[in-house]
Amino acid sequence: MNGVERRVYSRQPRDVGVSIFNKDEMIPATVVDLCEGGFGLYCQRAFFPGTEIYLKLDDMDDVGIYGTVKWALLNNRDNEVSYRMGINVDRIVMQPEDGASEIMDQPEFMKKLISEI
Repeated sequence: MNGVERRVYSRQPRDVGVSIFNKDEMIPATVVDLCEGGFGLYCQRAFFPGTEIYLKLDDMDDVGIYGTVKWALLNNRDNEVSYRMGINVDRIVMQPEDGASEIMDQPEFMKKLISEI
């Protein structure tokens, strides 16, 4: 980022698989950092800032994460073109096997996630 640092939370580097669901499409991505407010990720497809997305971490099938793309940049990492995006987490939903949905406390879940992965 140029100029004044605008981050509210300290980011923790990670390398975790995630799937972004958009309409009838599943797009693989990789979380490269996370904080209490959201994710930084790489993806083969860009989403415009303001786009609402739904994603699931590869190792957590029972948790759905709703977020908003805050920014997206074209990136060339390891000679592969991808997009680096910042995702603000808006809502986290627990979806147990019985099909019920429960909204989880977002800050607490993100703190727990940071410590576990």
